[in-house]
This record gives sequence, C-alpha cells and structure tokens, in this order.
Amino acid sequence: MGPILEYIMITEIMKNKNKLKGSRFYSAGPLEMNSDKNALDWRLQVHNELSKLGIIHLDPTKEMFDDGVVESNDIRKNFRDEVYKGNWDEVVDYFSKVIYKDCRLLDVSDFVVFNWHDFKTPTFGTHTELWLAINQKKPVFVICENINEVPFWIMGLLKSRSYFYQSVESCIETIKKIDSGEIPMESRKWKLLREELR
Repeated sequence: MGPILEYIMITEIMKNKNKLKGSRFYSAGPLEMNSDKNALDWRLQVHNELSKLGIIHLDPTKEMFDDGVVESNDIRKNFRDEVYKGNWDEVVDYFSKVIYKDCRLLDVSDFVVFNWHDFKTPTFGTHTELWLAINQKKPVFVICENINEVPFWIMGLLKSRSYFYQSVESCIETIKKIDSGEIPMESRKWKLLREELR
C-alpha cells in the first residue's frame, strides 16, 4: 500500500471516530415511585462511560439550568406531606417547573436513553418523555431486563425490537459503536449539528 492510499484510509478511519463528541443525551426512567439508588446508579454508570467520549449528559436528577429545580425522594416526601395537609398549590407550582425543566432538557438532547428496568416500577413522566422523543424524531435507546415484558403500547409506539437493550452495558456498548463508526448512523433520526456548532 502506498503512502497516499494509507493516508486516505487513516483519514477515513479518523472521520468515523468520535462521531458523538459534543452531542447531548437525556436519561429518562422512573423517579417518583423508585428508590434514589435505582434511579441514580444506572444514570451514573451511563454518564461515566459516555462522558469519556465527550458526550454530554442532560440529567433530570441534577441542576442543569441556572434557575433550575431538582427532584429527589426527600423533596417528594416533603411535598407528599403537603398534599396530605391540603396544600396543593405549592406542590403544583413546584412540579410544573420540574415537568417544564425535564421536557426542556429532552428538547435540547440529541438522543435519549430510557431505562424502565422491568416495567414494574410505576412511572408517569417517562411515558410523556417517550412520546415527546418519538414526536421529535429523536434516536431512542430503551433498556429493559426482559424483552417479553415490554408493554404492548410501547411496542406499538416504537415498532421495532431494535430499540431495546436488556442491560445498561449493552446499551452503552451500542452507543460506543455508533460513536466509533462501527455501527453506521443509518437512521434518519440522527440529526447532529456540525461538530463546531455543538
């Protein structure tokens, strides 16, 4: 192989590496009816792996905006006590801001990672987020332990088994392969800004 052909091959390989650098992903999954451990551990795992590739994590459990609100089991417990006291207005005001914040994070994401675990933990916001992601034609990655327990409604929304991963690790591995170019971005849903604009 001559030096010119070798240079062209190396250039092509380099063009395919780190395709997702500077892109942003949103992590969606049960919060309110979940333990903080189950809600946070998988997000931290995905964050740690994808941040190595320069991918930015838009995490609904963290303060992401200058005037942001946060959500945790402690905050939800305090507000549930307020509901029992009949103080709905304060709760409605706070959680309408949480909903707006989460939906805005999803709006500005390039792709979304959903983790439903086993589809047995009740969740309400995650369904809305899936609907938004589909309507915005974003690439989605859905983690569930047992593919046979996926609700029919979600199967009907996503239409393809290829969106589902049975572990956090397999989902991360697929995203890494997309980043490296090993798996091509064939879906029309991938619409990344040019790297200098990210």
